[in-house]
Amino acid sequence: MRMTRLPAIVALLVVSLAVPALAQQAGTPVEQAGTYDVYDAQTFNSLDAGGQEIKPISAAQFEKTLTYNSELYTTNPLDRNVGTGSREMTMCLKPNAMKVVGSRTAWARFAPGSAGTLHAEVATSFNVMLRIWKGPYKPAGQVPRSSLADVYCEDRRTISNEFSEVSPHIEANEVVLLQTLTVCGEVAASATWEQACPSGDDTKPGGSNQLKIRFVPDNADGDEVPDTQDKCPEPGVAPDGCPRASDPRPDPIVAPVIPAAQGRLGGSFTRLGTTRTKIGKLFVTGEVGSRITLRCRGVRCRTFSVRGRGLNRQISVLRRVRRVLRARQQYIATISKPGRLTTKVTATAKRRGGISLSYSCLDAAGRTTRCP
Repeated sequence: MRMTRLPAIVALLVVSLAVPALAQQAGTPVEQAGTYDVYDAQTFNSLDAGGQEIKPISAAQFEKTLTYNSELYTTNPLDRNVGTGSREMTMCLKPNAMKVVGSRTAWARFAPGSAGTLHAEVATSFNVMLRIWKGPYKPAGQVPRSSLADVYCEDRRTISNEFSEVSPHIEANEVVLLQTLTVCGEVAASATWEQACPSGDDTKPGGSNQLKIRFVPDNADGDEVPDTQDKCPEPGVAPDGCPRASDPRPDPIVAPVIPAAQGRLGGSFTRLGTTRTKIGKLFVTGEVGSRITLRCRGVRCRTFSVRGRGLNRQISVLRRVRRVLRARQQYIATISKPGRLTTKVTATAKRRGGISLSYSCLDAAGRTTRCP
């Protein structure tokens, strides 16, 4: 009797071992543990000995780049089934009743120790989408998707590289989650994720991503202590931002804050080969009454000026410049207006292709000064 039952027992054991494997293949895609594929797991912050995030509280700007490869990353169903419209976490709405949908999601978080503004950009060799979310601070792995507010979403339809054209303001008690996605394509706003990405995460390949942030703490008096920790309106020293008793008191007359002229320089930029950048679109904007001047550094072009037509009125300047840049070559736009600081926007070609944007302000004498 025992000999006749042995094959049945072995067969039952084989079947029972095979079922979980089949279920795993047919179920939810497996996230790559310990990577940026996992929601709310990786951080820009340094960690203490206990593995907890160290929130930067210096008045100096925080700048850091994370590098990861998304070739094997997956899209969690929770990212594409949160809701409809702007609450879908795998797409960007377009103004033409269309949406751009992505897959192979990657996540990185940043927790500031003081309030300030955030700028982000991502460099890739493929079409990528950049999203920025923020919500109430919780430790890594504990931020509910439902608590996040959508503060930036963009795919400018270039082959590579995205940068945020706005700098969202982040409070000290908030956490930022940055999300990158491989673009599947552009579809009708009513289409499902499965229709936009018919082969799932295999619809489009991923690859190397360089995700960079620059966080500038609020610091109204320009001392070494950011506003969140600063207890005195006049310049002082750490830890509370107040003058020491032995320090001479500053003049109580406070100079008025001079606003900066509003405007920007933007466009679409594609990596060409390994060292050059191709410009597909280049435009400037400026508030009404401003004058915008564009000049070049390291590459020949004629300096020229136009009048601002409003912050939402893009003025194309592509025909006035060279459309291919090499490393360190720059286009520099200045937006000036009487009674305002001049805003300076510099677009610099990176060594391995792509564009980096930097912002600064100039006073009436043309000297660099702190932007308000």
